[in-house]
Order: sequence, then C-alpha cells, then structure tokens
Amino acid sequence: MTSSSDERAALAEAVAGLLSDHDPVSSVADVVDGPTGYRARTYDLLAEQGLLGLLVPENLGGSGGGYGDIVVVCTEMGGALLPGPFASSAVAATTALVGAAGGSAPGGAEELLGALVSGERTAALVDGGSLTVSGSAQEGYLLNGAIRRAVGAATADVLLVAVGAGTGLGAGAALLAVDRSAVRVSEIRLADSTRRAAELRFEDVTVAAGAILAVGEDAEAAVRRADLSLRIALAADSVGGAREALELANAYAKTRVQFGRPIGSFQAIKHKLASSYVAVQSSAAVVAEAADAVDLWNFEGNPPVHVARTVTAAAAHCTSSYVAVAGDAIQTHGGIGFTWEHPCHRYFKRAWLNQAWLGGETAMHLTVADLLAAKVDLAAVDGEVVGSRLAG
Repeated sequence: MTSSSDERAALAEAVAGLLSDHDPVSSVADVVDGPTGYRARTYDLLAEQGLLGLLVPENLGGSGGGYGDIVVVCTEMGGALLPGPFASSAVAATTALVGAAGGSAPGGAEELLGALVSGERTAALVDGGSLTVSGSAQEGYLLNGAIRRAVGAATADVLLVAVGAGTGLGAGAALLAVDRSAVRVSEIRLADSTRRAAELRFEDVTVAAGAILAVGEDAEAAVRRADLSLRIALAADSVGGAREALELANAYAKTRVQFGRPIGSFQAIKHKLASSYVAVQSSAAVVAEAADAVDLWNFEGNPPVHVARTVTAAAAHCTSSYVAVAGDAIQTHGGIGFTWEHPCHRYFKRAWLNQAWLGGETAMHLTVADLLAAKVDLAAVDGEVVGSRLAG
C-alpha cells in the first residue's frame, strides 16, 4: 500500500505520463468513435504497470494497493478523460470479485479475477433486481428479463450479475458470472462518449453452479464493497476532471481580451474562477479523507456507518462540484466553449454521468442524511438506493 506523499506524487506522475503519451485528451474524439470506444493498448499498459489490479491483494495476484492509490490514479484518468471501462471493470467488478474470493466459494471468483488483473478480460457489475430468477445455488439459476441500462456492459466480456443483493431477497442473494455471449446486448451511446452502456436481455440464460461466485451474505458484502469502491473512484475522477476544466477556463480567461482587457480581470469571471478553485480543492480533500476511512476499515465485516457516510458524502460533493465547475468553464469560454471541437463539453458530460451513475445528486444527499441521522443501517440503504446505481 502506497503511503507517503512522495510515492503518491510519483504514481501520479507515472500515470499522467502514460496517458499523455498514449491517450491524450486531444485524441479522445477519435478514440470514442472506434468500435470499442477505448484504446486496448492503453489498458494493456495499465495492466503491465499493475494498475488494473491496484485494489487486489497480493495473495490474489494483484498489486495490493490502497484506496489512496486509486484516488491518485482515477484523478489523473479523470483529468485526461480516459475512455473505457476502468471504473466499471478495474474498480467495481474487480472489487466485487475480491469480496467474493474471500467468501465460502472463492474458486470461480479467483480465476476470473486473474483475467481482469492481467487485462485479458473485462467485466461489468450489473444489478439484476429486474430479472426473474429461478433455481438455487446448488442446482444453478435461470435468468429472464431485461436490464435497461448498465454502464460498462457494452464492451464487457463477462457480466457479474447481482441478483437479490440490495433488492430485499436476503439469503437469496447471489453474485453470478454470465458470459457476454449468453445475453442479448444492445449498445446505448451516452451523452458522455468516454463510457458506454448497454441494454441487456436475458432469455432463459442458464448459470451453472460453477459460475455462482457468492451467495447470501457473501454476495451482499461483495456488492457493498464494489459500490463503496465505485463511489471513491468516481469522486476522484470528478476531482481530476474539475481540475482540468478549471485549468482550461483559467488559461482562457488570461488570454481572451474584450474591451481592451483580459476577461479574467472582470469581477464576474474572477468570482467564477474563485468558486471553482474552492470546489476543486475541497473535493480533493474530502475524497482523500474518504479513501483513508476505507483503508483504515479494510473491509473487515460490514462497513461502519461513519465509513459509508464519509464515502457517500465525498461522492455527492465531488460529483456535484464537477458539474458546477465544468459548467462554469463552458460559460467562461463563451461561444467557443459550446463547440464540438473544444473539450469543455466532454468534461461537463462526464461530470453528469459520474453523478447519474451513483444515483443522482438527490439520492446521494438523501443517503447521506439517513446515515447522519443513523435512521437506517447500510444494508437498508443499499436496498433502496445502491442497487439502482449499478444499473446506471
């Protein structure tokens, strides 16, 4: 686990350099229009550097990093608008598998985990609460129905379907591995072109006993683990994106001249830039605190209320701040900020999806309020709010 500020600075520099060399912001428009929407070579390089297994313990073949490390990495990826499935596969799906591997039936989870860490395969964790499920853990399951929108599922090789987890089925909860070829996948292009989603149709999809990764409390815990990880990753992505959007706005305000003066000298622009700066700095602070809270907890038992509260509050603040900062960056740029060729709109759309992916601003704030009041435990919060987030 990386701990010192010097080591994290070195990690940030290494990731920023890799992305600048192989996936710069200037190439995003071309990459997202490709067949998969991301550059496979970049993900091979991330695998070679151990970044796809950053949240995987060393005894399971990963890098054994901590959440402070994933904050560093996702911050740089957010700033670079990195297209592709890092959050859906290397964070959400991977940490769900780590949780499943620690349960009573770890075999299938460990094998798939190795394929994700090496970059050989990608996966997406999806909420199967809308599916009709029959069968049992002993005999296997039969799945029917549709999942309307699943972020990351459009290009995933494997779907990790959470049935019962967070949907009130209790002991009937299970985490299932379903090969993409068994499901009818209809790609959905999102406003944020750097990530893709899909509608998934299950028609008598059989899940054999060997593809059941976790059941009961183990499945519930794996999904909670994945959700907390995704919240931190998207919060950090939001910090990086907001930081770069602010840099674009600040640079433009210094060079754009109106009425014989740089527009940055006007009070209205100064106020926007100052507010954006405060938003970026505060976001960086709260996501660092959230990462520290999860690292200290280390996933031993159910998450304490203060951990869930800290992580959810960080996600709510960072994603909301990103939307505001990216929106103000467009306004600062004026007409050019609205053009397709300028990157401002991509930051704004990514900000919107980060927020929507986690259930939306209102849902996150209500969850934080419930956790502050300690009116419900985390499992109940998951049942009402978290389950819907996995479907995007």
